[in-house]
Formats: sequence, structure tokens, C-alpha cells
Amino acid sequence: MCRLVLVLGAVAVGFAAVPVAVAQAATYAVWSCADALGKALPAGDWSPSTVGAQMLATTTCGTNATGQRAGSLQALSGAGPGQSDMTLNAAWNVAAPANTKISDLEVWWTNSAGVQAPGRVQIYAGAASIYARDSGSFGNLSTPLDGANHQTFTGLSANTAALVAWCVSACARPDRAIASTFSAYRVKVTVSDDSPPTGQASGLTQGMTIAGPVALRAQASDNASGVRDLALIVDGRVVDARSTGGQCQDISPTTGDANEYAVMRPCAARLPAGDAATFTLTPALLGQAGAHSVAVIARDAAANTATLLNSTVIVAPATLDGSVPASRYDPGRDLFFNPDADLSAPARPNGSNASSEVRLGLAFVTKHARRVNGHRRVGTTFTRRRTVAYTSAARLRARLTTLSGAPIAGARLYRAISIAGDPWTLSAKPIVTSTTGRASILMPGRAPSRRVKLVYFPTTHSNTSKRSPEALMAVRAPVSLQFARRVVPRGDRFSLTARLRAGRREHTSVLGTLQIRQRRGWRTIRQLHFNAAPGGRGTARIALRLRTPATYRFRALVPAQASLRYTRGVSTTRVLHVTP
Repeated sequence: MCRLVLVLGAVAVGFAAVPVAVAQAATYAVWSCADALGKALPAGDWSPSTVGAQMLATTTCGTNATGQRAGSLQALSGAGPGQSDMTLNAAWNVAAPANTKISDLEVWWTNSAGVQAPGRVQIYAGAASIYARDSGSFGNLSTPLDGANHQTFTGLSANTAALVAWCVSACARPDRAIASTFSAYRVKVTVSDDSPPTGQASGLTQGMTIAGPVALRAQASDNASGVRDLALIVDGRVVDARSTGGQCQDISPTTGDANEYAVMRPCAARLPAGDAATFTLTPALLGQAGAHSVAVIARDAAANTATLLNSTVIVAPATLDGSVPASRYDPGRDLFFNPDADLSAPARPNGSNASSEVRLGLAFVTKHARRVNGHRRVGTTFTRRRTVAYTSAARLRARLTTLSGAPIAGARLYRAISIAGDPWTLSAKPIVTSTTGRASILMPGRAPSRRVKLVYFPTTHSNTSKRSPEALMAVRAPVSLQFARRVVPRGDRFSLTARLRAGRREHTSVLGTLQIRQRRGWRTIRQLHFNAAPGGRGTARIALRLRTPATYRFRALVPAQASLRYTRGVSTTRVLHVTP
């Protein structure tokens, strides 16, 4: 007997959370000729067959060769003129994939029995007949598409299904051909699959710290409905996936059933077919600092799932702040990067009594002596601004404590320096606090004006920092003044040379003034323009002629300006004698 087997397509489900391997049977649906909404589909895996017949015809979905309803699986059984009386049939058959069963079958058809002779339409699940209808020699008494021509069968467990048209008897006629037909224009087969995928994934270990991109490799196989997709799931949400595609995709996305297909085994037996699939896990993908659950899940066409990997990983806060600039400071976010960042190990505290809430003081220290009641007393002044000469150094003192005042000993503090208003730069070498939480910093001379503050990172896995108040070390511009001669006769020309030893910004000009001492103070008599020279230096030369004999005092002054990395500077006073 020839049978037509109908297969039910797999039901797809979305990954909403980290699942575990499913033990109970899941199902999917397979449609033929039309889907649930009537959209035309191919015959899929349905195959025609005939037994003992001549002039038998079968049509596939979308054809209308025999005048029957278009888009049907038509089984036409009959005989030609003069054939002997015999039992004939024509059928469409379908088989469930290995390791699956046909659990439900639903059929819509237009013809129910013979046309000119006793005929029968019959539906089989495996070897068992689950539906049969006969009609007499005058044809089918039921109308096409009526309720009797739509049947649903549930609770099956069959390897095959068939739709059969029989010529029961008296098919042989000497004058003309006769036939019995069974035209199914829509068939839905439900396939039960109780075998979840198997596979493996690698690339993570439990408790692993994710400090940069980590490659995960995964591969899965399924010997039943096939592997539909692999998914990388972070904290219950899918962040990346690999799918089979093609016939493994849902054919009716608008029905609400994601596991509907056009063939019995819709998905590939192995995903990927070649080498393992690669997922890339990054701190940015995990989203925020702390612990995260990461899983790789394989799913088959029936929505059975298998967990190939399930780990908890850690993201250190510092890894979410991006690449570290050379200055270790991002002005856009006002963020300092921790030089002690150690993202491969658990967070370590910075110093004893380490805390995220601290007090960090910073000030210049100045010693000064005075006499009190005839005794010399040395006093100490703390200030956050100090102006010094070009060659002078200055000392800063700091103290780090908890909010309650307890010292934090052994803490690593870093100097942040901004030279003449430039962006901050964090030092690579730390200053370690003493047992009393104190630290001393010597700011060297022969360097431009600079702002300075100390930065404290409570732990090694974060760029979150606490900062001291700013202190300003203002350095006077190193300008000098020289005469070619110290004594000149009246009316003679003589030259003066002013030199700027350092501090001119590259590709800029520095202006100054030449001043002469009078009774009421200094008076500017010429402007100085310092020519560019290597290393930020500059030179300005002026020629003068004085007609009144006298002793004159001169100096060069360079005011604070954007092109200079120092504050206002004044040269040593130079004396010139003009003789009669």
C-alpha cells in the first residue's frame, strides 16, 4: 500500500534566559502546499507513489493539471479502457526524521472518494488507518471544502504518514477511463523530538576576570531535527548568535509560532558545518563592572536546548574606561587611569585602612624665623600657592586619612601635574605614605609653573579616585639683562641684550619691556621682542644713546602671557654710567 506521509514543522522559541537541556519532547510543525495563513508553499518532503495503475496522475502544489483545486497534493487512482478489474491506489507519503515521531496530523482536502466507481480516501499513520471514507459509483456526495474534509489527528506516534486514493472495485470499464481522487490542498504535520542537541564550548573558566576581548568557541550537533542556532547569552539576554538559515527559518513569522517549517528535517545536523563558531566576549558587551553569567546555548528545530557552557565572569571597573592615554588622563571625562590597575587578579586595597571615602590634604611648606622676646623662633606656614625663582625648589607635604582621621599607611599616591595650564599628566612613580599617613614631595627647580595634586586609587581594579586640592607652584620667568659696556661717554651708542633662558612655547613669540629707574619707580622705555631660539629660549637686543651724564639703572621685565610657561619675571638690575 502506498502512503502519503505528513510532517509537522518544528516550533521555534526565543532565548529569553539561560536554559538547561530539555528532557521532555518538544515539537515543531511542517506545512505543505500552504501555511497556516494560506500562503502558497512547496510540497516539501511529500513524495507520490502508485500501485497497479495505468493512467495515474499526481499533481504537486501550485498545479492544476487535472482540473482539481490548484495548489494541492492530488492522488489520482484509476484504469484505462479495457483494463481488468483490480485494486488500484495512488498516494502521497512522508516520513519523520530519525529519532523523531509524527505526533499530530491535520489535513484539508477537496475530494473525498471516487468519481465514477466505488472509491475510498484513506489516511494512515504508520501501518494503521486513522481515517477512511467510501463513496458509491455516482461520485462524492459531500461538497468540496466542507467540514468533513478537514480532519485533525492527535496523540500519534508514527514514523510515516500517507494520504491514499483507492479504486475499491469495478474500476475496469471497456468504454472509458475512471478514477478516484484525494486532493489535499493543505497539510500540517507535528513532529515530536525528545533529543536535545549535544556539543561543546570553550574559552571561559569559572570566576575569570574579563579585561579584554575573549574568544569563545562552540559547536553543536543534533541527530533528529537538526541544530537551529547557537547563542551567546549574558545575564539572560542574547548578545550574539549563529544560525543555520535556509530551510531552518520560520516560514510563517506572523502566526506567533516560531517553529514552523516546510521540510521534515529543517536544520543542519551540525552547526557550524566546519570549524567551531567563534563568539567574542568583551567588557563592553558585558556592560558594567561586577559579576556576570555567561552561557552558550544550542537549540534544535523543536526548541530543545542544551547548555554548552555556563560560567560566572568578573568585569573590573577599570576595563570599561577604554584605552589608557599616554598622560593617563582623559579630560573629556575628567578621569585618571590607575597605574596599579591589575585586572587579572581580585581587587586589592591600596594601603591599610583603605577606603573609598578619605581625606587627602596637600600644601607647600615654608619655614621662617623670627625673634620673640629676644629668642629666635622658627615657624611653619602651609599654603596652596607659592612663587619661586627659576632655580628654586619647593616642598609639598600631604596626609591621607580616613574620614574619622585614622592614617592610611603604605598607600600609593600619584602626582598629577599640569604645566602652565596644559592637560593633566599622571606620574608613573608613586609616593608611599608613612605609618602616620604622611608623604613629602619635592618640586624641583628649573621647570615651568605647574599645578599639582595627588591622586589616590582605593583599589587596584578601578579608576575611581580621590584627589587632593590643587597647589600652584608659580615660577618666575628666567630673564637676564647684559650691557656691552658699563661706562659710556654721553652721546655714544651702546647696546643691551636681554635673554630668556627658557619657557617660550613652541612656534610662539614672547614680549617684554626694558625699564629704567626714576624717582617714582620704574618706567618702560622700549618693548622687547624675544627672537625664537632652541629649547624655548629667546634673545632681544636694543641700541640706546644717552646725552645726559648720570648713573642709570635698567632692568628687563617679562609679564605673564599665553606664549610663556612661567609667571612674571624680572632681571637683575644693571647699572650704566654715562660720563661727560
